[in-house]
Amino acid sequence: MRKKKLLAVVLVLILLIIPFYKKANNQNANKVNYIYVTVESGDTLWKIAKKHKTDKQDIRKLVYEIRKANNLESLIIYPGQTIKVPIEVE
Repeated sequence: MRKKKLLAVVLVLILLIIPFYKKANNQNANKVNYIYVTVESGDTLWKIAKKHKTDKQDIRKLVYEIRKANNLESLIIYPGQTIKVPIEVE
């Protein structure tokens, strides 16, 4: 009896997780291109992300994606540096 209850709970949890998994995969299905930006004096990753984000993008996520695309270990960037900025293509 106990095994049947445990199995039922596991099945319910799986059924609840599947829709979230599908949604996450669909969000990642957007194709990503890059534009190249030359850093100017006074630029920050936040400013660059704010300039290039779409209305539906979270600026924090875009800053993270810029760091990831450029293998940046910190938020420090320098004038003259060229960085890739991911741009979603719908």
